Amino acid sequence: MDSTQAANSRLSGPSARRLIVLSLLVGIGGGALLLALTVLVSRSHIGGPGWTLSGNGALVVPFAGGPALMAAGWAALALFRKGVPHSRAATALAGASVLVLALLEVFAPVIGIGSQELIGAIAPLVALLLGVALVAWVGGSIRTAAVAGVAAWLLFLLSVFLLRPLFYILGPLLLAPIVAWPLLVVSLVEHSSGRMSRMGLLVASILLPFALFGGVVGAGNALSALLTGGP
Repeated sequence: MDSTQAANSRLSGPSARRLIVLSLLVGIGGGALLLALTVLVSRSHIGGPGWTLSGNGALVVPFAGGPALMAAGWAALALFRKGVPHSRAATALAGASVLVLALLEVFAPVIGIGSQELIGAIAPLVALLLGVALVAWVGGSIRTAAVAGVAAWLLFLLSVFLLRPLFYILGPLLLAPIVAWPLLVVSLVEHSSGRMSRMGLLVASILLPFALFGGVVGAGNALSALLTGGP
């Protein structure tokens, strides 16, 4: 079997195919759920002094929930390939940590905990530590995890430097790779349980955020068509 056939075999094996399809379905379903929650929250009267979730305030749902779902999805894929005993707890912790940090970036300045610049600088560092800690918990190279986390953190800094007006959006979004990339990279470079190839993990991980975005856009278009009575 030549190298091309071997790559196709690793990509199209039963486990790889299932995980790729599952990533697409979970991403699309998660995106649709985020859109539905955003619409519900936008019509609510949740708010407080100086802030509200009604109207455009509901955008906090996709800005915080989207990165949380991406982090949890990436962690789940990486841990599935590694075959570790704490996979469900670690997946939940990855998603929950990104959700909390993203919400802090949005609400901390509003409730007077700190400025947006301060929280925006601290949150990625906390995310970096959490990502490396997750690898240490489930088992893996701390050095590899640290390199991957620092690379994601540097991507965060570069994005903020080049696109500073979009910091409010990019800040929460880039927390996901800072937390999850250490797990993904360690899973890619180390030996696995044999349940998924490296190529399958890579393809599924790349497709996940696109599927999530597609779910949001697709659900939004369907809702718009429903409300306007269009086809």
